[in-house]
Amino acid sequence: MIDLVLAELSKKGVEKEARIKALKSIVFETFDFATISRLVLARNYKRLSETQKRDFEENFKQYLSRFYGSRLVDYADEKVEVKGARLEKRGDVTVMTQIIGGDVDGIEMNYRVRNRNDNWKVIDVTIEGVSTVSNFRAQFREIISQGGPEELLKTLRDKTLVDSGIEEGA
Repeated sequence: MIDLVLAELSKKGVEKEARIKALKSIVFETFDFATISRLVLARNYKRLSETQKRDFEENFKQYLSRFYGSRLVDYADEKVEVKGARLEKRGDVTVMTQIIGGDVDGIEMNYRVRNRNDNWKVIDVTIEGVSTVSNFRAQFREIISQGGPEELLKTLRDKTLVDSGIEEGA
């Protein structure tokens, strides 16, 4: 996955939206959004109906890909060095990497992957010690405690629309 992302980012003369679309395609193939959704929602996952779960997963998938994709387009020939791997509970593996060069030189990014039918899928990304899953879990738990699952879905839909450049009513 890292090689695919870096190859895409190193292409010259690619429009921002085309680059984001290509990166989304890679991310959609390599991330397990169903598992990420369950991990992010934790105990609150059971509070959502099947329709709400599907709605959450799709909107969260779009939001995450847009959020991180928009940051990746500023890539400036940095390299990613794989520093090692660590076996975790449940047979997960954490792949430890570090970015070399550019404004983000030295930043550590670790990818937790899980084997799904002989296919390794990313289930969490930890950047400088901060887990994406834990970060969103805390944010979403707060929203659900104040307004319930529907408020979370509304908030996520709104963030997805704003991040994509689409504003409601536009």
